[in-house]
Amino acid sequence: MQSFQPNWCSPPGETISELITDKNLDVGSICRTLSITAEDYRKLIRGSLKINSQIALRLESIFSVPKEFWLNREHRYRDSLSHQAEECETWLEQLPLNDLISRGFIDKRLQKPDKVHQCLRFFGVRSIEDWDTAYKSKLSEVAFKTSNSFDSTPLSIATWLRIAELQASEQRVTRFDRKLLENSLSEIRSLTQIKEPASFLPNLQGVLNKCGIKLAVVRGVKGCRASGATFFEDKRAIVVMSFRHLTDDHFWFTLFHELGHLMLHHEGMTFIEGISDNTDQYEQDANKFAMDLLIPPEHQGYLKTLTYKDLRKILKFARKLNISPGIVVGQLQHKRLIPHTHLNKLKTRYKWQ
Repeated sequence: MQSFQPNWCSPPGETISELITDKNLDVGSICRTLSITAEDYRKLIRGSLKINSQIALRLESIFSVPKEFWLNREHRYRDSLSHQAEECETWLEQLPLNDLISRGFIDKRLQKPDKVHQCLRFFGVRSIEDWDTAYKSKLSEVAFKTSNSFDSTPLSIATWLRIAELQASEQRVTRFDRKLLENSLSEIRSLTQIKEPASFLPNLQGVLNKCGIKLAVVRGVKGCRASGATFFEDKRAIVVMSFRHLTDDHFWFTLFHELGHLMLHHEGMTFIEGISDNTDQYEQDANKFAMDLLIPPEHQGYLKTLTYKDLRKILKFARKLNISPGIVVGQLQHKRLIPHTHLNKLKTRYKWQ
């Protein structure tokens, strides 16, 4: 008999099919020898019909493969199923499942195995192994274990990014155009003076789409406290905003931080604001880009002269720069020129509808 190496994680029926093909046997005669129906034969091949002692003995007579082999093959397969079930349950527990349920991606009424299947379908993969291949490579350059990680986890981050990817899928854009983005930055900057997201977001999306950038606004999920992200999908850039702090200063600085990554850094990299180390050179570059764009270097000296008592000066300064007063206050607070408890009334606050 030709030697073979069975895949113990596959149903024993796979080995049976291989032997039938090797020996050029008739399936009908196999069913008669095994005393099973055609439907039972299909179940045997799929693994839903277990091999008992009687079936193992008849398989021995057909293929000259010992009964003990078939029983051991069955036992090893069932063990692998049990191990896979435990692995799937662990994977499911690490997902922000309640967020996926509340947002309509997963049916709460399903049993755990069906929830696993639906979660895999949400990610667009067939197995956990496929998930590892697809998403670990996407997140390989993201620093999770940093002092500024906010307890974010890879599965939660991947979930947030996948929601963004699905949300942005309906936006039709051409390939990312860095030069066009550079020429559009002043137009985007002028949108900071609009207080209502319902008013500025469509305009923002329109400008970014022309530059080959998709914009997704995705509320954070449990285990992912990111403020924003930038990544590429099929040569198209996707910028994700979570409105995490629900204030205009934080939103706009984060947005220009993400656009800074697109302007300054290599295409194809994944950047996530709020979980990576701010001492990283990429993050420092993006922070400086955002700061210099919102408050040009020639005006940063004057910024340092302002205090929490200079309400009118701050309003006048914001008007001169054509930006929101909240952005000026946010930068004053960030640079510790005024306490974080002061002048917050100048910031525009957002609410999730």
